[in-house]
Amino acid sequence: MVIKTNIPENTMTDEEVEEGEEIDYTLELPTYSVNPDNNKWSMYKYVTINYPKNATKKEYSLDDGKTWIEYKSPVLFTKTGYIIARCSNEQNSLMADPFKVTFIDPFIPIISLD
Repeated sequence: MVIKTNIPENTMTDEEVEEGEEIDYTLELPTYSVNPDNNKWSMYKYVTINYPKNATKKEYSLDDGKTWIEYKSPVLFTKTGYIIARCSNEQNSLMADPFKVTFIDPFIPIISLD
């Protein structure tokens, strides 16, 4: 038997909630991973934000939280900067600490032997 009472319709997923089953709204903080490694020099970096599975809204900001962008894929950095991730579901919302992307140099070193 499928029950939808006391649960707003917009919170239902493809998986129906069975009678007596509780929905877990607990969220964990988003985490960041950087490629190439954030401690190595590179011409660019991609930041992947790892969100909890039960987050229904996934966003990031590149301007200290003034504007938010829906997260769809890794974010490209071509210069040093900060990124902030936030997520939410029907009951909770969390914002991770700002993450600094470093060691980016867009210029390829040229060695001249005269």
